[in-house]
Formats: sequence, structure tokens, C-alpha cells
Amino acid sequence: SFLQLQTTFASMRAQAQNLVSQARSKIHPGRGAAGLDFVALALSGRKGGLDKVTKMVGRLIDTLQQEQDADDHKKEYCSEQFMSARGKTRTLKRTVSDVGTAIEDIKEGIATLTEEIGALKKGIVSLDQSVAEATQQRKAENAEFKETMASSAAARELILTAKSKLDKFYTASLLQATSQHQQQDGDEDDAGDNVVGSSFVQLRKPGFPPPPETMEAYKKKPSGGVLQMIDILIGDIDRQMKLAQREEKNSQEEYQEAMRDSAEKRTIDAKTLSDKQGAKADLESALEEKHYEKKSSEKELQATADYIRSLHSECDWLTQYYSVRKEARTEEIDALTKAKDVLSNSD
Repeated sequence: SFLQLQTTFASMRAQAQNLVSQARSKIHPGRGAAGLDFVALALSGRKGGLDKVTKMVGRLIDTLQQEQDADDHKKEYCSEQFMSARGKTRTLKRTVSDVGTAIEDIKEGIATLTEEIGALKKGIVSLDQSVAEATQQRKAENAEFKETMASSAAARELILTAKSKLDKFYTASLLQATSQHQQQDGDEDDAGDNVVGSSFVQLRKPGFPPPPETMEAYKKKPSGGVLQMIDILIGDIDRQMKLAQREEKNSQEEYQEAMRDSAEKRTIDAKTLSDKQGAKADLESALEEKHYEKKSSEKELQATADYIRSLHSECDWLTQYYSVRKEARTEEIDALTKAKDVLSNSD
């Protein structure tokens, strides 16, 4: 009858209201109960059919499912972002550390090259100074050699001139002495012819030595000793000149060899210096790049840290209450689904 039908509707409304009340008690934190309140209000009304209420419950169930899907996606997003940001943080920290180590290594390399470049420059300056001093000394030695040779040649020429004059003097004296002896011998021969019966021995007076038969005999006289001394002096001068020539030749050869060695060493040192200066410039450029890389990585690391903090602000509440919200929402959806079924069966 009509009365029974009304009773049945009232019973279904009451059952549905009870299920909505159960659903309301399961509302998860952070979600309002406005939707359920409208459903409860519609169920408590005396006017209007249950179709409208059934549709409201259906839309509310759809909304709850969409909210759960949004939480699921949000939780997945937060997890992925945290993982990515933390991985990026680890990578950036390693980069900053590695770049810092590289910077120290480059600085040490620059310091070493600076020291080596300084030593090379000092070595080249010292080598140039040694070459200049050796050249100056060689010029002085050569000038002294030339002076010695000139003075020795002049002395030799002077001695030869004196010897020539002495030789002429002693030769003239020898000829005069020879002539005197021959004259004496002629006078004695004339006197001997006038003495009758005198022996052959008496032809020569005991007090006068016999005259020399050749010029060689006079070389043993004092004149010959002087000339021999002059010849010895000339020989000494000749030996000294030859010794000076030999020493000059050896000194010049040693100087030329030293100049060749110095030039070769300077060429090698200059190339080494240029190479090291180039290497230092490369290291300084690399140092500048590493400083920029370190600064950029530190800036990016700070930005990543800021992003992680923003993620905490955005995700921590959801992460903390995700399970509770999901469980409550599931129970709420279950209660509303049952209420919907009750209302649907009333048709």
C-alpha cells in the first residue's frame, strides 16, 4: 500500500543517512565535510526523490577517487623529486670537492712552474754574464798575446842587430890580430937568418904563442862566448814566442768551444723557458675555468638545497598523512558506495 511504500522510503533514507554519517566520521585530515553535509541535508528533506541524492553521492565518490588519484600522483612526484634533488646534491658536492682538489693541484703546478721559470731566467742571465766575462777575458788575453809577440819580435830584432854589429866587430878584430901575428912571424924569420948555428927551436921565442891557423880558433875566444850567449838569448825568445802562440791557440779553441756549448745551452734553456711559460699560462687559464666551475656548482648546489626545502614545504604534510588520508578516504568511499547502492535499490 501507499503507507507501506512511504515506510520503505523512510527506512531507506534512514539507512542511507546512517551510512553517510559513517562516511562523515571517516573524513581524512585536511578535507572538508561540505559534500557529505549536502547529501545528509538532501536525505533529511521530505521533498524530492532519491535520484537526486543518488547522483550527489555518485559525484562525491568520483571526487574522492579523483582526490586519491591526485594524492597518489603527488606522492609519486614528491618521491621522484626528492630522489632526483638528493642525487643531484650528491653529484654537485662531489663536483665541488673534485674541482676544489683540482684547483689546489693547479695552484701547486703554477707555483712549481713559477719557481722553475725564475730559476731558468736567473740561469740565462748568469750564462750571459759568464759569456760576457769570458769574452772580455779572451779579448784581454789576445791583446796581451799580441803585445807579447810584438815586444818579443822587437827584442829579437834588436838582439839580432846587436849580434850583427858584434859579429862585424869581432871579425875585424880577428883580422887585425891575424895580420899582427903574421908580421911578427916575418920579423922573427929575418932575425933568425942572421944567427949562425942556432937550432930550429930557437926560431920561436918562448914568450909568444903560435898564431891560430884558422878562424875557428877564435870562436873559443871571449868574442865567441858573447855571440853564443846572444844566440841562446834569441833561442829563449823564439821558444817563448812559440809557447805563447801555442797557449793562444789553445785558449782560443777552448773559448770557441765554450761559446758553442753556451749558445747550445742558452737555446735549450730559452725553449724550456718558453714551454714552461706556455704551460703556466695554460694552467692559469684552467685555474680561472675551475674557479668559475666551482662557483657555478656551489651556486647550483645552493639552488638545489633551496628546492629541497621547498619540496619539504610542499610534500612533507602529504607524505606524513598519506597513509591516513588514503585509509580514511577508502573507508569514506566504501560507506558512500554502500549508501548509493541502498538509494539505487529504492528505485
